[in-house]
Parts: sequence; structure tokens; C-alpha cells
Amino acid sequence: MSIWQTGLTSLAVALIAATVLGTVKLLAPRARSRWLSWRQRRTVTTHARSAERERQQRERTRQDKIAAARAEGRIIPVSRRGQRPVEVTFSDDTRSYYFNGDMVAYKTAMNSGRYPLACTFHTAPPPIE
Repeated sequence: MSIWQTGLTSLAVALIAATVLGTVKLLAPRARSRWLSWRQRRTVTTHARSAERERQQRERTRQDKIAAARAEGRIIPVSRRGQRPVEVTFSDDTRSYYFNGDMVAYKTAMNSGRYPLACTFHTAPPPIE
């Protein structure tokens, strides 16, 4: 093998190595980016599934508590909404309104006639079990 053949062989090997290295260097960030985006999507999906399972479990527990209270003949608060007044819905589907100690708003509401007198209270609402 002459020196020219050795030189050309070395040059060919160097060109092939440079081509392979350049291709890897060019494609590696894309592969990493795809992997990271896949991982992020997977994490988001996993968190969404676990949150949905927890929500369903809370709902089942709530329904079980309501069924147990109805079987015992008790009435329990099952949901709250609003701030002033806080509207509390009970297990027998009745609603009561609580003003959290704000006597001015309570008296104004009583005088306006917007809320039923028997179901409106100036105290804090009962806790939801």
C-alpha cells in the first residue's frame, strides 16, 4: 500500500466519521426534544388521570355519606357556594343562607325579601362533612 492509498483511505475514513458525527449532532437535539415533549405529555396525562380518580373517589365518598345520613334519617350539609350569603344545600335538597356574622347585610337581605325568613341566618354556615 502506497502512501497515497493510505492517505486517501484516512481521508475517506475521516469524511465518513465527520458525516456520522455531524448527523448525530444534528439529530440528537431533535430526538431529545421529542423525548422531553413525550415525557411532559405523559406526566400531564398521568396527573390528569390521578386527579380524575381522586375526584371520583371524593364523589363516591360524598354519595355514601349522603346515603348513610338518609338511612339514619339525618340531614347533613352537602354543598356550599357563594360568599355573602353562603348558600348551603342539605341532603334533603333544602337550601339555607348564612351571612357569617355580617348583621348589616343580614338585615338588608331580610328587609329586601329576597331570601326566605325561615332559611336565612346571620351565623357561620355548618361545615360540610
